[in-house]
Amino acid sequence: MIIFFPLTFGLILGWLRRGRVANLAALPVRHAWVPLVAIGSQLALVFFSHVDMGVSSFTRVGVLLATYGGLIGFLLLNRRLPGAVFLLLGASLNAAVMAANGGYMPITPEALARSGHEGQIVRREGSLFVYGSKDIVLEAGDTRLGFLSDVFGIPEELPFSATFSLGDVLIGLGAAGLIVGGMAQGSGIGIQGSGLGDQAASPRNCLGQAARAFERGEL
Repeated sequence: MIIFFPLTFGLILGWLRRGRVANLAALPVRHAWVPLVAIGSQLALVFFSHVDMGVSSFTRVGVLLATYGGLIGFLLLNRRLPGAVFLLLGASLNAAVMAANGGYMPITPEALARSGHEGQIVRREGSLFVYGSKDIVLEAGDTRLGFLSDVFGIPEELPFSATFSLGDVLIGLGAAGLIVGGMAQGSGIGIQGSGLGDQAASPRNCLGQAARAFERGEL
């Protein structure tokens, strides 16, 4: 999954900034079970849309939209965490385009071909889906809010070819920010405490904290 790239980048950047992975455990995450249940439900009923589990498309779509709603609520509740604003905006954009297109993320046959994944198309109940994903294959003219769909991609000629949306880009930025900010907690650099939204996380205070850390020889 393409989310592993920003997560890896966040870990590397956090380490370069002398953050500690152990600090991530101290992030004040509220109701951490919500994303676990949401992602688990999506994997079971939506991502494997090619598997005949005796579940109707209506139920699959309902699960997908409900879990996205749960994720958005979770991010609103944890909006002071580092990177949470980007995560919230990205999840909201993805939820909007999916709700506008029957509950799945639309992708055009052309975008799928550019990434070399046209062989992963499967048919179920008269529609075309992408194996192991939440994507439904639609022509550009049949796609609502097409600019929010999976229009970006890594071409087939490059390693790790994939397609992704604007919302995915924002989610990636938010995930990297969460890792970097979480690793920096208590180290005298970057975002401290609960992160975004409080006085300690303002740009002026962050610069002041970094300057003081430099004077102490911590940078």
